[in-house]
Amino acid sequence: MEIKSKSNSRISEDFASAKKQKIGAAATGNANALEQVGSQNSNYNVKLSPESRKVSSFQKKLFDAAKNSPDVREDKVQEYQERIRNGSYEVDAGKIADGMLREAIREKLATNP
Repeated sequence: MEIKSKSNSRISEDFASAKKQKIGAAATGNANALEQVGSQNSNYNVKLSPESRKVSSFQKKLFDAAKNSPDVREDKVQEYQERIRNGSYEVDAGKIADGMLREAIREKLATNP
């Protein structure tokens, strides 16, 4: 086993740089970029399992689908506008109250675990 001598600060810099690049690659689900980041620095080697590659590929597809989808679903907006205009839209007060309570409980638990 060969051990190369490096200063602690240089190792920390290399690690921080590689970590930032890996986080960016992981955020987009890019398995190839993750492996390239690992191979750019000869001190770090990244090998992804086939399962990890599948998950990464799936994440990338989801990310791309979300990025390419519209922010507003115009078809749903049109549907609800029409239902409101013709009087067929009914508000379920019970569902609204349940949602408000659920959200209040969630906020309370988040601030007082």
